[in-house]
Amino acid sequence: MPFRRGPNGQFAKAVHIASLPHSPRDSISSFSEVEAPTLDIDSGSDRESDLSHSPSPFPLQTAADYTEEREFINLDTPNSSPPPLSIIFPNPNHTVNPPVNQPRPFVLFPPAAPARPVAPVAPVQNLIPATPARRIMSSNRIEMFYGDGRLSENPQDFVKMLETSFDSDPTLTGAQKCERFRRHCRSALEAEEWYDEQDAATLADWGKLKLAFNIRWPPQPRIKPTKADRTRELRNLILAEGAILEKKDQGGVMVYGFVAWMTEAKRIAALCDTANAQVQSVYDTMPKVLRDLVDENQLTTWTTFGAAVYAAPISKLRDAIKEEERKKAMERRLAELDRRPHAPAPAQSSSTAELQRMLAGLSLGAPAGPRSPTAPAPTVGTPRAARLFATFGQTPATTQYTPAPRQPYRPAYRPAHERLVDLQRTALIRHPNTPAGLAAYATQVAEYVAAHGTQSPHETRPHPLRPGTLDTSTGACFRCGLDIPARHSSRECSSTNPVSDQELRYRMVAAVCYGIIRGPAPPDGRVAQAVRMIEVTNLTDEQLAEMQAGGATITELGQGNGDGLQA
Repeated sequence: MPFRRGPNGQFAKAVHIASLPHSPRDSISSFSEVEAPTLDIDSGSDRESDLSHSPSPFPLQTAADYTEEREFINLDTPNSSPPPLSIIFPNPNHTVNPPVNQPRPFVLFPPAAPARPVAPVAPVQNLIPATPARRIMSSNRIEMFYGDGRLSENPQDFVKMLETSFDSDPTLTGAQKCERFRRHCRSALEAEEWYDEQDAATLADWGKLKLAFNIRWPPQPRIKPTKADRTRELRNLILAEGAILEKKDQGGVMVYGFVAWMTEAKRIAALCDTANAQVQSVYDTMPKVLRDLVDENQLTTWTTFGAAVYAAPISKLRDAIKEEERKKAMERRLAELDRRPHAPAPAQSSSTAELQRMLAGLSLGAPAGPRSPTAPAPTVGTPRAARLFATFGQTPATTQYTPAPRQPYRPAYRPAHERLVDLQRTALIRHPNTPAGLAAYATQVAEYVAAHGTQSPHETRPHPLRPGTLDTSTGACFRCGLDIPARHSSRECSSTNPVSDQELRYRMVAAVCYGIIRGPAPPDGRVAQAVRMIEVTNLTDEQLAEMQAGGATITELGQGNGDGLQA
């Protein structure tokens, strides 16, 4: 390609460009505002050198179409016609010192050559054969069929699983279904032998093969429990206290033991107790720690009963179980102390033992007999202790034996906390203040009278409490068992419906066990129990005597009112 020299003797590549709508100077002036960065050859960086800010030593030239005709045009020539615009592409490897006061040309880098067009590639067709549709198989694995009557195998379940696999391939023929049956028979066992004995017509029709199968392995009749059996099963469904907070897997979900127990009880009740007649009996079999958290007003239907059990707070259950375990540990400790052998009595002195031996020979109330003369007792040199039984050989005078007056019976001393353990252990079930609860309470009273008659109750002989009254641990009035309209004593009680005399005595005993009133004085070396003073006046003399015999200490008021006693 030919090149032409410029005025300075340097070669420049000229490209012919069509004429512009304006003069070259106007066009160049429009480009003169743009400064292209100049590559610094020495440093290899893009910083601007002095060359980029100095006038170009070359007349501004441009490249036109790549044709054979090329012209060199000097844009600095005055009065020249508008020539084609020439842009110079200098050699970057040639160092040029531009002259001073030379106008600066606009230098452009040549555009990249256009990319060669690529012919489109025709898509390849029918080179890969179409993949046949896969046969959908059942996701359930079918166990091999033995047919020998083993307990781990149910022939009817095997047929159901096999027919389920048929649903995944509706194109199966009867013969193919029978063949699949044969492939699931265990080799050299009864199932395969039975299959080989069938005729060709049976082996080509699945309906005939299934009919023959049901004759050979018929469905087993199931024993259906009766309603009485279900009711008995429901009553025997007992929830142990240790299993209340055990975690159990129920249908893939981890639940607490009492939730699983309630779910099973509702399932059985749906089969035998649609009238909700067994709700109360199942409630009574619940552990006390769970029974205390269920409102008795919810014992109407199995639905409300179950919802109340499910809503039992877990934190309160944990606290109640810990408290119950503490009480049981105390009971075991007390029982262990009772089983320990008592310490032997201290050995008596020889003089005391001799005195008891001599007194054993005395006879009280013996008839008088003739006295035998006795030798005079020496008066000198005889120790006083030797003359104590100097007349032992003589017949004593006749004396009339008078028995000592009988003292009232007082039970052996027991600390209040030990009696409280027995009181809580033997406490009877309390019934709600409903017609059904009152009927159950009357039954309890009748059972007490039949077992103990008129004997007074105590911590090991509990008496039922009337429905609607408060517990014995609340310090309620002994006479009515309530604290309404305000907390009051027996003297202030104006109830027209007092509790029975036996229940009143039982509440007195419970007050001693709980430390509400003072018990008997402890023996030496034992610490007295703490006591809260309450008024128990307005009692009869017999009731006060019974209360004292049960261990209570009655003290008169000394504060000037003089109108009652305080226990």
